[in-house]
Amino acid sequence: MWRLSALIAILGLLFGTHLLLDRRAFLGEITASTRLGATILGDWTARTFDFTSSLMAAAGELTEARQSHDDAETIGTAFHRLLGVNPAVVDLGLYTAEGRLLGSAQRGGRLPEQLREPAWRAPLTLPGIGPATVGAVQEDRRGRPLIIAAYQLRTGELLVGAIDPDYMVAAFRTVLRRPASVVTLLDSKGQIMARTRKDRFIIGGTLPMTVTAADAEIEGVANADPRLAGEAPIARLGLDLTLTTSKQDIAAEWWRRQTLFIAMFAAALSVLIVGGHAFYKRLLDIERNRIDLRQARDRAQDASEAKSRFLAMMSHELRTPMTGVIGTLDLLRQSALTGRQAQLVKVLATSANALLEVLNDILDFSKIEAGAVQIEAVDFRLEDVLENTTDMFEARCQQKNIRLTTVIERDVPTWLTGDPTRIRQVLTNLVGNAVKFTEGGEIGLRVCLRTLGEMPTGGPIHLLFSVQDSGVGISSATQSHLFEPFVQADASTARRYGGTGLGLAICRRLVQAMGGEIGLTSAIGNGSRFWFTVRLDRAPGQPRAASAVASPAPASATPHNGARVLVAEDNEINRFLIREQLTRRGYRVTTVENGWQAVEEQRNNPHDLVILDMRMPVMDGPTALAHIRALDGVAATCPVVALTADALAEEIEIYIRSGVDALHTKPIDWLALDETLSRLLDQSGTMIAARGSRKGTAPAAVPVSLRGLNRADPGFDRAMIDELADVMDGQAIRELVASFRVTLVKEGAILRDAALAGDAARLREAAHTIQGMAAQMGANGIATVARTIRLDGPSPISPEDLPARLDLYDTIVDATLNRIDVFTSLGAA
Repeated sequence: MWRLSALIAILGLLFGTHLLLDRRAFLGEITASTRLGATILGDWTARTFDFTSSLMAAAGELTEARQSHDDAETIGTAFHRLLGVNPAVVDLGLYTAEGRLLGSAQRGGRLPEQLREPAWRAPLTLPGIGPATVGAVQEDRRGRPLIIAAYQLRTGELLVGAIDPDYMVAAFRTVLRRPASVVTLLDSKGQIMARTRKDRFIIGGTLPMTVTAADAEIEGVANADPRLAGEAPIARLGLDLTLTTSKQDIAAEWWRRQTLFIAMFAAALSVLIVGGHAFYKRLLDIERNRIDLRQARDRAQDASEAKSRFLAMMSHELRTPMTGVIGTLDLLRQSALTGRQAQLVKVLATSANALLEVLNDILDFSKIEAGAVQIEAVDFRLEDVLENTTDMFEARCQQKNIRLTTVIERDVPTWLTGDPTRIRQVLTNLVGNAVKFTEGGEIGLRVCLRTLGEMPTGGPIHLLFSVQDSGVGISSATQSHLFEPFVQADASTARRYGGTGLGLAICRRLVQAMGGEIGLTSAIGNGSRFWFTVRLDRAPGQPRAASAVASPAPASATPHNGARVLVAEDNEINRFLIREQLTRRGYRVTTVENGWQAVEEQRNNPHDLVILDMRMPVMDGPTALAHIRALDGVAATCPVVALTADALAEEIEIYIRSGVDALHTKPIDWLALDETLSRLLDQSGTMIAARGSRKGTAPAAVPVSLRGLNRADPGFDRAMIDELADVMDGQAIRELVASFRVTLVKEGAILRDAALAGDAARLREAAHTIQGMAAQMGANGIATVARTIRLDGPSPISPEDLPARLDLYDTIVDATLNRIDVFTSLGAA
């Protein structure tokens, strides 16, 4: 109920504020009009006196032309002719210098026989030279007040004109809008020349107070009627006109104007109060329902996040033993097996790969549920995406005697901008399902514009992908919920074909994220047609990245027999498998159980390369890496490869930022791991070669690893960023590239400062930071050059060669950043 009360109070406050502002505006309007009225009346008064002065100047000319001073009758007759010109002038007369009347227009009318002293407020002037001088109020022969003005003739006589105050008062009253308004005309001595209100302050008297105070007085009570005043000084005549208006009358007028509005507001407020209780109860019900819905939403979000985190954790925990399963199978394949044993190993490998696919589906679904998947916008060639997809199923189609065809309509652009990885993921799932449920026949993959005749001109377009098979078909009852999680056509499908029922649910989420939709048409026994649409942009042309950052042909692997590798892995099975796989490839392997043991082993017996699991007891991988980089000498310079079963992008990004040279996820791809080890050892040079150089072999001026690095070929490998794109979204990659750029600028400055100062420790530390980040970004040239910039340890560079090596470093950095900018579409800035 307090809300309703607050609403009423707010409405009342707003209404009161409106009234206050309106009253203030009304008072401002009245004040302005009062001042304007005073100005208008002042102008009229000045013009009246000016006209009187002109009339008196004419009379002066007549006076100076007379023949006798004593011809009063002649003077009166001449003056009488002039009176009818201006009704404000009631008499004209000629006085002696002492103020005695010689003659007048009225012949004993309004002008007195003798002027009272002192008669004039200012010195007298000749006729026609300025306005006539206003004098003190005089009384005529009947005691009525007169306003007089005079000129002094050259003979010394006075030419006097009389203005009737009643005439001016009547004129003032004709322009007053309000009865309570008062006009007062004062001379410079405070004498009342004219006043529209009859009270104790009479014409001819002196006002003992301000005009505003006099007008506010009623029957002797001061300030009984407060006034608004407008003043118009007439300085050249020595007069001051004041117009005052009653504030009480103004307030009454304002209230009369607001009566209807106030009545309407009071009626509306009454209706609000009467109906407020029912409305308030309804509002309470709505608020209560809203709170319940919000709490339910929060509980659902918490449950969803908990489920997603649980699925991700379970996926992580299952990937670790899967490494052992798949690794053991790889070891068995490399052993001498009988035909029966080889067949059993093949069955186990098939089952392990199927289980891995299930884990990947669960992880993808959990990432989508957690909102961790973002859609990228990169340029790609559509034909490449389709070829990569169909190549995956070529062998299975041949085994099942299935003809797999691909058709791209001619009006579909060759180069597009979108997320090829997600499109490939959806196509892989749909084509995989088609192959799974088709026993012989044909599967067709077709791409066309969604709307016939939709010719792209650079704006967004919609592509329609369809996968048609001749398989078993799907019933109409099942089709309606087939894209829901954990749903399959029927219970027998899971038993016969396997799967989790997550694939199509993942496809639907991905397609929706790309601005499209997905559906199917099918019938039992007539095959199925799955289709989906995506919203893409037409690329301006073949991206420069296709040629500018093309990866160089891989060099033949360099054997590293005898290279010492330190492996830190807490899982005993995985330690055994890694040792066996690497030993068979000619490496000398030392294994430890946690990060602390790895640091101590590297401190006491420096190895050529270190493999660290990121999650270990006692000390985890990132912490162990930081301690290794803080070691002295060659122990700190070796490459470090990270192993992780984590598949969440944010966790992988943390590991990359920790400074590892490469990262591999579990289950381990042994061929890829072997290629990584060979590449890193090629870049750094093994400790065997280092020991040989210490026995007397002089280091070359330009190491072999640097030969061939130049601006045209800075040693950038785009495959590293492609691998990151499989586990990180576009925004995370762009942030990683930005961080890489900042690291190069910051650490590059430290590198030069340390080189100029001859500080070997700072130089080594900066080089380690650069090479770790560069190797992970595929900037192999930067990592290689940074690894050779050292003043101590194995193969130190001479101070004479240091400037040239730093110049080479700058060149390779600049060229590599240009390549990365082109590839990631970030721009040179």
